[in-house]
Amino acid sequence: VTTLLKPRYETLLKKTALYDEDWQQAEENLAHLADILELTSAETKVLRFSLYLESEGELEEIFDYFKRGTFSFAQDVISNLLDIPKSEIHKILKKNSKLFQYDLIKRDYSPRDIDDFVQWGGLFDAEEFLYFPFDKDKLLKNCVTPSDSPKLRLSNFEHIKYTHQMIQSYLKQAVEKQQKGVNFLIYGAPGTGKTELAELLAQSAGLNAYNIAYMDDDGEVIAARKRLNHCQFAQKLFIGKTNTLLIFDEIED
Repeated sequence: VTTLLKPRYETLLKKTALYDEDWQQAEENLAHLADILELTSAETKVLRFSLYLESEGELEEIFDYFKRGTFSFAQDVISNLLDIPKSEIHKILKKNSKLFQYDLIKRDYSPRDIDDFVQWGGLFDAEEFLYFPFDKDKLLKNCVTPSDSPKLRLSNFEHIKYTHQMIQSYLKQAVEKQQKGVNFLIYGAPGTGKTELAELLAQSAGLNAYNIAYMDDDGEVIAARKRLNHCQFAQKLFIGKTNTLLIFDEIED
């Protein structure tokens, strides 16, 4: 089979008619995303492969003819297919890799086929990624929303005046010294103004507040892991901007 297919493959490579203009925008988006997130060439190849699998049904069907996919076998096939060392594929497909952290790809933990190990993630709609350009602002909209202007004032929180003054002071110091890992947990019953207080504290410290969404456009609750993915992605986009504060609401999970 290999002997028969090899000369046909070499002939196909020489045919410019294979170039699909529909993929031009996707390639530009991949290059832009790789630049923003500092993806390696190998990571970009895997992400492109995942997008092809999501968009081209015939390609996905090919993997139905392979034996049931184990993780090791999937790494072998993807390594050969994309011409990337298996050791590199192993790193890219680990749960703590960039592609997984930013929800660019996901993995089925009850895989039937090889393609189940590199499924397109939830950060981008595949159709939009194929046909529409994006910039940093559009990327941000996928994971955060600007907070509303507070309707209350700090005077409404006189009963915890010492606490919010301490937080204000610490926030201002954190911005001045560009400290990392500055977090506060505001705990209380529903409807007591926790989100309003967070927005007021951001305002008083001269910070732009953004919310990590906990519900999608259809009103469905977003899973905790996905919200963390969005947070990590947002932090990457906000690098160099010292005037930003992220708010998590509804964090029981």
